[in-house]
Amino acid sequence: MTIYRSITKIGFCDIMKILQTLSRLYINDLNSALEFYEELLGSPAAMRFEIPQIGL
Repeated sequence: MTIYRSITKIGFCDIMKILQTLSRLYINDLNSALEFYEELLGSPAAMRFEIPQIGL
């Protein structure tokens, strides 16, 4: 998923600046994967959220 923000309008179209690109990973053990990637990248996870409607 890519997050965009409109920065200016020219005629009929918006020029968009890319703010962030998110990657989706499918894993069996979230905590182990987070620990691995945080160590690999040298920084903590930038974003974590729950989806209670589906039990995540």
